Amino acid sequence: MSIRQRRGTDRKREFRAQNHCQRAVEWLNDVDDDPGRRRIRQLLRSIRVISSNWVLDEEDDTLIYEGSGPEYERACRKVLRLLSRYKFSPLIFPFAYKMIPQWTPISGPDGRFKRHWPPVGGEYDDVQAVFELVWMTDGEALTKVKECRCGKWFFLKFVHQKFCSAVCRDKANKSLPQSKEYRRKKAREYYWLHKTKNVK
Repeated sequence: MSIRQRRGTDRKREFRAQNHCQRAVEWLNDVDDDPGRRRIRQLLRSIRVISSNWVLDEEDDTLIYEGSGPEYERACRKVLRLLSRYKFSPLIFPFAYKMIPQWTPISGPDGRFKRHWPPVGGEYDDVQAVFELVWMTDGEALTKVKECRCGKWFFLKFVHQKFCSAVCRDKANKSLPQSKEYRRKKAREYYWLHKTKNVK
């Protein structure tokens, strides 16, 4: 006898790199505006410039950048400059019969990293954010963490996702000219329906 299991009822859907990004996203959305947060926000904005505006040329089967060249070059320089301040070295933790490889910070923005590594608790900072966004996810998280038009940071679950919530999506869609025209058209229809009493 086969047992049928319904999909999506038992567990929440998880996305690759989402777990490693969660703390970084919460930290970026914090109201504090310290230099570390500003650096990571700038890093993610520059990565957005570099990773967008690429188009596949089907004739040559090559990728072509169709954005602004100078803006692209500025963003590349910013990314290299920002990441050069975070230095990590390989480290091995002996554990029972195996060795666990790990990256450990050599120096952070304030000199030598003086706390326990890997961090077990305490205050989250930009060194940990860089570690999780760049090294733990092989750089995938750099293109998955995005800033919404409302200023909130979120994890990009789908390629077509542009907003952090349905509320932001609806606000953006309502300001589009097509959406305004559609609402005007519907309002006229409802007006004439009620005026001619053709309502059920």
